[in-house]
Amino acid sequence: MKIRVKFYARYGDKFGKEQYIDIESSMSVENFLKLLYKVIPGLQNERNIILAINDSLASADYILKDGDSVSIFPPPGGG
Repeated sequence: MKIRVKFYARYGDKFGKEQYIDIESSMSVENFLKLLYKVIPGLQNERNIILAINDSLASADYILKDGDSVSIFPPPGGG
């Protein structure tokens, strides 16, 4: 299966705006994130990322489907 991964804000600058990742079927969001940490150098150093599936927040046990779009955001900043 092919999953579209979009990076926003400073993550887009560090990792590129968009990548496509091939995964095995029945992969949960939790396992997908573990995979991303392995295949995208430097991502494992980021903490507290925000992850959305098809523009909606999803639980860690959500099972990804072919063609899903995963959006990754850094935590909001400011003060």
